[in-house]
Amino acid sequence: MIQNDLLVFCFFILFALIVLVLFYFKRISKKVFFISIILLILIDYFNFYSKFYATKNTNTIYDFKNEFSYIKKDNDRFRIFIYPSGNEFLTLNEKIENTTGFDPLYLKSYRDFLWEIGPHENTPYESFITINKITNLDNLKLLNVKYIVSKNSLELRGISQVYKDKYYVYKVDNYLPRAYFINTNSLNFNLKTITPSPVRIIDYKPNKITLSLNTKSSGYLVLSENYFPGWQAYDNNKKVNIFASNKIFRSIRLEEGAHNITFIYNPLSFFAGKIITFFTLIMLTFYFALLYRSNLIKIFKTRLK
Repeated sequence: MIQNDLLVFCFFILFALIVLVLFYFKRISKKVFFISIILLILIDYFNFYSKFYATKNTNTIYDFKNEFSYIKKDNDRFRIFIYPSGNEFLTLNEKIENTTGFDPLYLKSYRDFLWEIGPHENTPYESFITINKITNLDNLKLLNVKYIVSKNSLELRGISQVYKDKYYVYKVDNYLPRAYFINTNSLNFNLKTITPSPVRIIDYKPNKITLSLNTKSSGYLVLSENYFPGWQAYDNNKKVNIFASNKIFRSIRLEEGAHNITFIYNPLSFFAGKIITFFTLIMLTFYFALLYRSNLIKIFKTRLK
């Protein structure tokens, strides 16, 4: 992938440099220069986007229609797991969360965690993670998976068939909620040794999550979301540390008592970007003000003459 991208990159850079040099030494006209640049941009766009314009049979696209309709009747907050992988993008329009997703840039730690579910394919060109067989149901439970949608019948302990049309829909027994509290001192826990207590979800947005709970002992609040730099946590308006439990999950340490927890995504890179943008706008405003003033002076002097 890197070699191919570098070759394409070098081609476009070389072409652009040749056009610029020819224009600089007046070997080509201004019209030819602009046509060349526009042509270069169009080729670049076509080269990148053409692979995404693949036609599909509508019957295949809407294969899961009845299955999704059944799942959407459940108002709980959960994820689903589609088996075998490859149709995760279909859940986007239905606003159903799935585990494997459809993303060109997924985290290596998350991919490794998913691979623990069972035998898998290592396909670097795909935008989803392919699992060929489910052998580890615990990882699906940790990922807040309540339903498994499968093309074939599954003989797996710990799941129950709840619907069947074109595909089988299974419900995961004793699945874990999106957020829960566990009375343990270990960040890496085994499902057989814990008794999770559900946590009340007050607000759940992509960049802000608000939770509430009252604990009778110390332990960890575990959120079934990826641990990632840039997230900040506040316990009763006091900033606290975020830890990674079971390798990938966002967790915080809590003591006995009532807690109002807020997770906010506020990375330093975003703050730096705002500062840079702010000062750039000020500099541009100052520059154009000077330019405008300079032009006014020239116009005034010309009229005086």
